[in-house]
Amino acid sequence: MALYFPAPKWDGTSIKQGAPRFGANRGKRVHGACDLYAPLKSDVVAVDAGIVVEISGPGFAGTTEAISISHEGIGIIRYGEVVQIPEEFKKIGAKVEKGGILIGKVGKAVKSYPPMLHFELFDGSATGRLTVRSNDVEYYNDGVLKDADYQRRKDLMNPTKFLERLWLEGKK
Repeated sequence: MALYFPAPKWDGTSIKQGAPRFGANRGKRVHGACDLYAPLKSDVVAVDAGIVVEISGPGFAGTTEAISISHEGIGIIRYGEVVQIPEEFKKIGAKVEKGGILIGKVGKAVKSYPPMLHFELFDGSATGRLTVRSNDVEYYNDGVLKDADYQRRKDLMNPTKFLERLWLEGKK
């Protein structure tokens, strides 16, 4: 089954360097996502079919929202800094029947940054909310600093290689 790149109009900004990269220093915390810069209100699509497991309404970052979907064989993806999530997906347990389905639009949370999709990946082995404000979480996945303060659940993963794979597969 084909997977879809989540921000089809991504501007190609490197996901390995600078502020948008996973693990970047964000002052009080470490960045737990890859930010994909794309035009404001451009499409955000599900990488595959899945089930909505968490919704963060306006206030996820600025006035933007987040939708978290459990994708079988992948894990949980949090699509953050989005706007205009369709009502049908704004409830826990909602089914996204196939990949490539519109699940929102790219938002803009911070004046000093361009519009972006904030993309987080979790392996799905832990339970509870994806954001954990405690700084005593010990992480265990490759590419995630064991004792860093990501303010995320312990099953956080570095999504860089996954996104690179999606991008390259889509370019073939």
